[in-house]
Order: sequence, then C-alpha cells, then structure tokens
Amino acid sequence: MAKAPVEAGSTKSPLTPEQVKKQAAVATAQSKVNAAKSPLAQANAYLDLLNAKVSSAETTQSALADITTGLNADITAGKSAVTAARAAAEESVKFSTGTIVNNKFVPPAKETFAPTSSRELIRQKLVELGFPSSIIEGSISFVQSLVDDGDFSNDAKGYLDAVDVLYNFKDFTTRKGNKLTSPFYAEFTSLGEGLVGDKRKSPKYLMDFALGTKDLVSKYGFSNKFASQDSLKKYVQNGVKITDLDERFTAAKLKAAEADPYNIKALQSMGYINSAQDLADFYLDPTIGQQELETRRANVAFGKQALKRADSGIGFNKTRIEQLAAGYGSEASAEAAAAQGYETISQQLNPLTKLESMYGRRAGDYAGMKDTDIRAALQTQLEEEQFRGTASELRKKRIEQEQLAYQGRSGTLTAGGSLVGRSTKGLL
Repeated sequence: MAKAPVEAGSTKSPLTPEQVKKQAAVATAQSKVNAAKSPLAQANAYLDLLNAKVSSAETTQSALADITTGLNADITAGKSAVTAARAAAEESVKFSTGTIVNNKFVPPAKETFAPTSSRELIRQKLVELGFPSSIIEGSISFVQSLVDDGDFSNDAKGYLDAVDVLYNFKDFTTRKGNKLTSPFYAEFTSLGEGLVGDKRKSPKYLMDFALGTKDLVSKYGFSNKFASQDSLKKYVQNGVKITDLDERFTAAKLKAAEADPYNIKALQSMGYINSAQDLADFYLDPTIGQQELETRRANVAFGKQALKRADSGIGFNKTRIEQLAAGYGSEASAEAAAAQGYETISQQLNPLTKLESMYGRRAGDYAGMKDTDIRAALQTQLEEEQFRGTASELRKKRIEQEQLAYQGRSGTLTAGGSLVGRSTKGLL
C-alpha cells in the first residue's frame, strides 16, 4: 500500500527516540515541580525542569520557538522559588545566603543557632568573662536561680548584676528564701579575704592569679601543692604577683639545673632548706612575701661566695652574712660584690693573721686569744673595708710596724716611704 502524502504546509514530523526520551525527562521534571512541598525542594525542581527543557530544545530545533515563552515563565518562577527558599531558610534558622552548586541550591554547611534559653545566654556571658570550666555549671545555676526567684531581670543586664553577687557573696538568700552558695567565691574571691585598703584585690584579679599560677605549675612541672587553695591564698595575702611567681619558678628551675653545691650549702647554712630536694620550696615558699625572698636570696649569694673560699681561711657566720648582704638590693648585685670582696679578703687574710700573731699579741691587743679568734676578728675588719668602705686603722698600723721591722733588719726606709735594700714581696 502506498504511503499517505504529507499534508502541505504541515510542520509536524515523526519524533526520534532521543527526542521522545528528552520530552519524557521534561514531563518528569514538571511532575517534581508539581509535587514539591517546601520552597527549597520547589527551587531545586524548577532548576531540573529548566535543564530538561533546554536539553530538549537543543535536540529539537524546530520546537525551540514553541517553548520559548514557557521557558521564560519557568525561569521567572524558578527565580521566585529560589528567593522564597532563601528567605524561608533565613527566617527559620538564621543562616547566611546559600549558593547554587551543580545547578542545585545548597544551604551553608554549618547552621549557627542563637542561644534559645536563658541558661545558654548565661553560659555565653560567663565564658566571655573567662570563667573556667570547673565552675561554669555551678555558676550558671547560681545566676539562673537569682533570675528565676525574681532578684534580677532575665536579660543581659540582669545576668551581669547577678554575676556581681556571684563574685562578692559567699552565701546569698533570694527573695523566695532560697540560700545559694557561690562557687566563684569559694574558688577565687575567698583568696583575698581579710585584705583591706589598697591591698584588696578584685574578683577578676584573683581568678586570673589563681588560673595563672596553675598554668605556671603545669608549665614548669612543679608540685601541684604550689597551686593549692592554701598556697594561693598565702601568695595573695603576702602580695605576691603573678609576674613575681613567674620569676620564682624560672629561678627554681635554673638553680636546679645548675646543681651548684655551694648554693645548696649556703641555703642549708642559712637555715633555709634541709636538703637539695627542698630547693623549689625555697623559691616558691608561699609563706613569705617577695621582699623577704629577695633578702634571703641576697643572703644566700653572699654566703655562697664566703663558703667557696673556706680553704683560704674565710669563716662563715650567718648573722654576719645577713648584716653584709643587707646593703645590696638584689641577688645579682649581692653576688657580684661578694665574689669580688671575698676574693680580695682571701688574699689578705692569712698574711695579716701572721702579722697580728706577732705584733698584736706583743702589744696586748689579742692577749690570750687563739689564732682562729684572731683570724675571725681580722676577717670582720677586712669585710668592713671591702663591703662598707671602712678603712682598718689596726691593719694600717701593723703594716707600718712590719715595714719598720724590715728596715731595722736589712734595709733603710727612704723619705718617700719605700724600702731600700729589701724586697717588699709579701707585704700587704
């Protein structure tokens, strides 16, 4: 049978399988648009529909003109759907504008929710104030109870007012008669109890000091006893600052690393420690203030230099060391002065002791005294010269006597005071 002729002027033509497939895709996308329930799902469905129609139009050129109007309408509707989806998302979860990735509307990966309860708002405020995690929960409950019982308003100002009570009251009874105990006061404010006038410390200062001390103990690896409530309170009561403690910890660490036996011996001789294991206790002792510690450190510096020269006959006297070191402000300056002064004394003490044994006894100045007693008396005179600038008249007198004796034995003394015919070696 012959085929029927094609109708004149007709634009219809048989559809290829590819065209049929793409039109089916258009129909499926349209169904998704119709079925979409939420603004976000509807926006994504419109994007799928647009993609399907464009694909179909590219394959079927003759149909492009027929669907242009529909495409424009779908584009407008799609944009409206995307805008609605964004607005709905921002309204419900308060997140920033999403993006389109691979032709899909994608909200931000992380949604940030504002605190929804007064407890969360209080937590946020306490974290901002630097509260440590150890007392956060107890502090939240304290503030929440003040708000719930009507003592303060349920807003940011009310929370701050409640925190002021948390800072400064050990116990507090609310309007409804509930007795509350402040975890902050017990942990920090109590450290400054009893301080008056300019010695008083703010709750914030006390918290920072306590947390800073605990950080130092951890950093330097010392015993936690130095960060106990008892130690913290004694540090505060003695006016020790966190910067003072940092220097103390550093000094203790350095001295332990040096392992100087003379330093340990000086500490023991001054009665500050019993053994080398007590070294940290000397520097970190919470029972003494910073000024007292500086005095003790200067004493140790002086005593160490005297002990290092014990072989030269220099004796150690705790009371005398304390008297001499008192004229020097710091450990460093005391040690420098003591090192130089005792080195000079070590060179003079033995020769001068020999002179005194001869002339002093003869003159009756040291009648009945042992050589060790004479040496101790001479050391005191030499210390006065070196550390206090006091000239020893007795030492000057003995040197003159020895010079005259040399003159009489084997030489003459010139008008200028020099010896002729005899060496001056050995004279002071």
